[in-house]
Amino acid sequence: MHGPSVDELSPDQRKLARPYQVEIIPFLSAPSAISSDHPVPQELQDQKLHPEGETFYELYNETTGLYLRECVSQVGGYPNWVQDSDETPHCPVCGERAELVGAVGSDDINLIWGDTGYWYIFACKRTGKCSGLNRPLMASQSL
Repeated sequence: MHGPSVDELSPDQRKLARPYQVEIIPFLSAPSAISSDHPVPQELQDQKLHPEGETFYELYNETTGLYLRECVSQVGGYPNWVQDSDETPHCPVCGERAELVGAVGSDDINLIWGDTGYWYIFACKRTGKCSGLNRPLMASQSL
């Protein structure tokens, strides 16, 4: 049994059925302010770099271009969460935080998932028993 041909689809369905073009835009991927992987230890985040200057937290989180603030689909790197919560799953085998394989944004593929929704795909390959991409883990967030 085969589905309908492209010619039999409505204009909206045809738009979804078309191949998507991917534009490769390199960017620095660093943990966001809400990430459990944030590089500035909690006890140093409010410490000033000099008496009238920025704190470590402000320097890291407010430096333009240091990490991607806009949510876009991505391959690898650190997740750029839509909401202010880090939902990185833990591997059911070894218990460690899984690594981001990629994130797909509803705005990028013209599928509505809340106002702006993202699907995050993770995998773990730390041990020979971890399933890696044979059994990916997923998280999703929407506004």
